[in-house]
Amino acid sequence: MSLTSTSMSVSTSALLHRVHHNKRYSNGKRLSLSLGGCAPQRRLVRVRASSSPPKSQVSSVPKVSARRRITAIAELTVDVSLACACEVFFRPQGTEGCTNAADCVASLLPEETQPQQRQKALDAIKIGDDALERRDFAAADDAYTEAVEAAPTLYTAAQKALTKRAEARRCGAKPGYKVDCTGTGYTPPPNDGLIKDEWRVWLWGRGVRWPGHYIIALLIIRQLFVPDGGFPMPRTDEEKSDSNRRGVVQGVIAITVLFAYNVALFNYGLTY
Repeated sequence: MSLTSTSMSVSTSALLHRVHHNKRYSNGKRLSLSLGGCAPQRRLVRVRASSSPPKSQVSSVPKVSARRRITAIAELTVDVSLACACEVFFRPQGTEGCTNAADCVASLLPEETQPQQRQKALDAIKIGDDALERRDFAAADDAYTEAVEAAPTLYTAAQKALTKRAEARRCGAKPGYKVDCTGTGYTPPPNDGLIKDEWRVWLWGRGVRWPGHYIIALLIIRQLFVPDGGFPMPRTDEEKSDSNRRGVVQGVIAITVLFAYNVALFNYGLTY
């Protein structure tokens, strides 16, 4: 009987020691072991609070990257530079008066042609047209050259004179066809003069008056405000309202620029 009591006390002491030992914490977890392997095991885990907000609370509005903005500014600079270069280097007066950068920029502004010079240019163009119709290419060449020299900044008249002078120097042949002035009594200038006239008409037309530059500029400027990949598809009422507001603002800007361009073109760009 004493041996049995001693054995039971030893077993009870060992069991209590085991339970006390397994109540310790390890790595933020509290473990509770079963007694004798009969009760089911339970694991209590201490959950640490996370400092980061859930993904649903993170702002999903895309941003415009710095690389996109730098690229847009570089493209806009190239577009403006091309417009200015075509205007300065291929207009009839060329770089005349461009002693410095400020003078070159000022020369891009509309310069009104004096009324007597305007009339002189228009009269010369009429004389050239009559000579070209008579196939008097020498007289036509001289008349159109006089028109260009009389009003080099008068865009419509100068462009017409340059185009007609190129036709006279081809002796009436269409662009790209063989020039044959036999029997006309006219000796055209070297071919480079003809090519210069044809290229000048086209490249000067791609100067500051060309609407393509302004369309390209609008598309480039839009990249400064539209994030990479565009705006996400609106889902909520607030997002739909923002999307409609952006569309209205873009439309107003485009119409304003188009209106201002036409006012400047027809009041200054073509008639000065």
